[in-house]
Amino acid sequence: EYKRISNSPSKHPINNYENIPMTTTLSLNNVDATTTQEQPMVTIVVVPRERFSYSQQSLESIYAETDYPFELVYVDGGSSPQLKAYLEAQSHEKQFKLIRTEHFLSPNRARNIGIQAANGKYIVFVDNDVLVQKGWLHKLVDCAEETGATVV
Repeated sequence: EYKRISNSPSKHPINNYENIPMTTTLSLNNVDATTTQEQPMVTIVVVPRERFSYSQQSLESIYAETDYPFELVYVDGGSSPQLKAYLEAQSHEKQFKLIRTEHFLSPNRARNIGIQAANGKYIVFVDNDVLVQKGWLHKLVDCAEETGATVV
């Protein structure tokens, strides 16, 4: 049912999805090494909505506007051949986990799949039609850390 996109096997078995080898990479865009050791690990899980036309812009905004270290899990269900090819290329280039099905997944189903592939202390869900702004993730993590909140 789920298809392997990456050529690199995962180092972490993923519950029911261990037959889906994936790559795990921490993105350190615009972050120095001393900062990352003190900050908690975050997994961003991108899930499909009905508006696939914003998927490319959404992914690009995450990488351009996120100045906090993160791991990315992209759950794609039933996207067009063009978007599928783009996501496959980006997952190899940016080394994120890509999990896809040939059929549409509801956002909640996709989130449940993404959680199983996440390694972070914090999991942040982003729909594939959302454009993020500079500093967005840092604010969420700061709020969680300062308040001890389990949901922000």
